[in-house]
Amino acid sequence: MSIAEKVKSVLARNLSDLNKNEEFVKLRNFHEEMRQEGVAQKKPYSLPRLDTIGRRLRQVTTSKTSR
Repeated sequence: MSIAEKVKSVLARNLSDLNKNEEFVKLRNFHEEMRQEGVAQKKPYSLPRLDTIGRRLRQVTTSKTSR
């Protein structure tokens, strides 16, 4: 189970307790309002894919030496 899945399962188990917390409810409502107005948006994951073969490193070093 990934970390994200563990966090989701813990939140699901504790949701009834969180709904009783006034600060949590205000924060959730604020976030929902900002999301509806388009202010709060999910950012795309910007890290490049893992380079397991080393092509990126090899291309950078060979392009510098071939000039």
